[in-house]
Amino acid sequence: MGWFTQGNDAKGPTPAEAEALWDAEAPEAGPGAATLKLTDAFQVPGSGVVFTGRVESGTFRVGQQVIVTGRSGFARGTIGDISLGQERPASVGAGKYISFNVANLSLRVEILGLDENAKIVGL
Repeated sequence: MGWFTQGNDAKGPTPAEAEALWDAEAPEAGPGAATLKLTDAFQVPGSGVVFTGRVESGTFRVGQQVIVTGRSGFARGTIGDISLGQERPASVGAGKYISFNVANLSLRVEILGLDENAKIVGL
């Protein structure tokens, strides 16, 4: 699938993943929902996908369900660990720059189309 990967070794979406992107819309977050402006996302062997960014509103906590939204769709997951510098807090509020891993991500990050407008919302 060279047209999809643009010469990279990454694989395109499976038929089931592509269908999920076409038919689904991200659920609406309630008032006061935690939001994170995404800065970076990367894969760490043994830890899953790690996201970094600034908490814009609300509070993120370990075990919280989240929605990761990119330009191509969205995926659901659960926060595994939160890092705030060298600390490992159970929760973090607005204004903090954090990183956290998301377990049980429902789609591969490569097909979400994460860019400067990507965000993560806590449910």
